[in-house]
Amino acid sequence: MHAQLNMDFQRKKEKAVIPFEYRNHLIIIRASLNGAAPRNFIFDTGAEHVLLTDTLLAEELQLIKSRKLAIVGADKQQQLEVHLVLDVDIAFRQLTAVSQNILLLEKSDLKFDQYTGVPISGIIGGGLFRYLYYSIDYRNQKIRLF
Repeated sequence: MHAQLNMDFQRKKEKAVIPFEYRNHLIIIRASLNGAAPRNFIFDTGAEHVLLTDTLLAEELQLIKSRKLAIVGADKQQQLEVHLVLDVDIAFRQLTAVSQNILLLEKSDLKFDQYTGVPISGIIGGGLFRYLYYSIDYRNQKIRLF
């Protein structure tokens, strides 16, 4: 499931800053998949994978579904049907995670939008940054990556 992590920093320093909004105890970051307009994602340090819940975005990007998988939800009880999608570029303001494997939720009945008050396209798991050091500055609402 894990692709080689290839982070392309757009600054020559080995550091990037991702601004976020903090809503209802959730970190909301903006990311662009395969060059599309940036969308809102929940940043979950406890999640391993990137989970796309926006099936309309997946269709718009013409993402190619690979094999079907079943995963256990955050409640450790509900089983979710997902598709593995290969080679997705995930861009933030100052860096891009190149050629990542992500999970696409088969059908989304998750109500993140109602909870956050903004449209949510999925979850960016902390596992995306597993080979980087990062700090979360809640006061200034910034994630710093090294």
